[in-house]
Amino acid sequence: MTTDPFGLPDDELSAGSAPSRADTSRDDAPAAWLHGEHVAHLADLDPDAELRQVLDTETAKAVRGFCRRYDLDPPETLRDCAVLPAGIIEHLIDVPTRQEVAEDAANHGEDDPHDVATSLVAEHAARRREHARERDDRKTAEKQLRQHATPIDPAARFTAAILEQYARDEPAAAEWVQRAVEQMSHENNMARLPGPGRDRKAPTLGYTAIELVQRFGVTPEQVAALPPATPADLAEAVRRYGTERRAEQNAEQRGAKLIEAEQAAAEIELPERINLAEFVPPDDPWLIDELMRRESTLGLFAQFKAGKTTAVREIVRSLLDGDKVFGRFPVNVPPGTEVALFDSEMPLDNLKEEYERAGTIGLDRLNLRSIRGVERSFDVRVPAVRERWAQQIAPGSVIVFDCLYSVLAALGINENDDTVAALLLGLRALATECRALGTIVVHHLGKDDERGARGHSSIEGFADVLCRIRLDGPLGSDAERTFTAYGRGVDVEQGVLVLGDDHRLTLESRAAMKAEKSAARRTSRDTDDDVAVLDLIRRHSGLTVRGLIARKPAGMSDARVRAAVPRLEAQRLAENRGAGSKHAWHVTDESVDRDPFSAPL
Repeated sequence: MTTDPFGLPDDELSAGSAPSRADTSRDDAPAAWLHGEHVAHLADLDPDAELRQVLDTETAKAVRGFCRRYDLDPPETLRDCAVLPAGIIEHLIDVPTRQEVAEDAANHGEDDPHDVATSLVAEHAARRREHARERDDRKTAEKQLRQHATPIDPAARFTAAILEQYARDEPAAAEWVQRAVEQMSHENNMARLPGPGRDRKAPTLGYTAIELVQRFGVTPEQVAALPPATPADLAEAVRRYGTERRAEQNAEQRGAKLIEAEQAAAEIELPERINLAEFVPPDDPWLIDELMRRESTLGLFAQFKAGKTTAVREIVRSLLDGDKVFGRFPVNVPPGTEVALFDSEMPLDNLKEEYERAGTIGLDRLNLRSIRGVERSFDVRVPAVRERWAQQIAPGSVIVFDCLYSVLAALGINENDDTVAALLLGLRALATECRALGTIVVHHLGKDDERGARGHSSIEGFADVLCRIRLDGPLGSDAERTFTAYGRGVDVEQGVLVLGDDHRLTLESRAAMKAEKSAARRTSRDTDDDVAVLDLIRRHSGLTVRGLIARKPAGMSDARVRAAVPRLEAQRLAENRGAGSKHAWHVTDESVDRDPFSAPL
């Protein structure tokens, strides 16, 4: 027989096993119960020290055993012990009388520990009687199952799916099946709550036959009609548990986000109303003429190795030095304006070389932040991070963010997912907080450049103006780099970016470049023709044009000979010495000594 910490056998516990102070006429009798704090006072111990520091091992073990037996919270200190049996600690103190214990409790505004113990023991006795009744009921149920016409294994298990299928076949069972399935779901939800040991509890995959009879009043006949769970049924129950768990987690996340949103909403400053009838726009709304308005966002998207870095450098250089962007678009920035460049791709020595080769003057106003290797530091989705960066950017700066992909990858954001929008919105909020003149975001074009920037559509949707740089031809230094821009109030037709000897980019009209190249080719061919025809005239003086054509070099057309003769005459290199309609072409005295193989011009 197990002995109770009070010295009372388990089978003798009852509501009256621990008499209260009111049940005795002797106030001077030794107390049977004390508060832990009272014990600490009497023994001159620290009531807030850990039990193992103030009590010997056996006493501390007995205190914890007492609390565990009576479903009290595990105590860490003596103050945690609302009531202790005197038998556990009588070796530490001279046990006071019941009168002294009652007075101490009253002085501290606490209940008399004898009254507390009376309720405690009564509750414990009631639980033991309930457990005994449950054991008897279980034995009765097991007997009913085993004595059924078709003996039933009390341990046979039935999953929620089996019960639900039975209810569909037998509508009369719907009520108890619903209760059983809901209870199963409730137990699994409770098992998922944080707490000691709960996360190690196995899920309830089904109820046994004895549980159905004992807990839900199912008759043995109904249990006999249920097919016991197979391994496949249990596997499906595991999947169902996982699905319900995921659904609960999703619901919790939605609820948490809603709470966060409500809390954040209370702190948000709402924008003031703007009367457009009275609004006065700036005299010049353009930050970069015909390309980028003030307080807007420009997206610069380039193919692989199409010159993205050089284009970014050229834009930044123009903003710092006041030059036209690509030699074409004037900039309108106040004196002293800084450019905050967040670069995640280029080593610092390369950046320095790029800007110095292009002759950049205003490098002292370049707020360069190299985040290469520390891209996670630019997680502007987080308000605290965004606030710290805003403190590092001078108001009225132009923000250039090169390149978006590196930061997305570092933060574990899939560029093809709509979660990329959170970073972009954080960047917009940063620009607003530091009152930026404008923001330039750099990213890659997709493999199919006609479909725009690589990744989710929100990347291009975020920008007010889309600038694209493409390779016209196979990858290589000789391939043309074409540039287009389109957006709100912007429409720049395709041009070619040309890198000059001064290491600066200019945007040239493609049509003009083609015309210039064509003219250059024609000039070169005409010069060759003039040299050849002049040589003919030297060697065959006095011939007509027809005679010259008869002696033309191989590969030269008749028309080219006819066109060369008047050009030579205009340059005073050949002259017609014939009479009337009979022409006779000779070289002039000025060209007698000329090298026939040198250009006559």
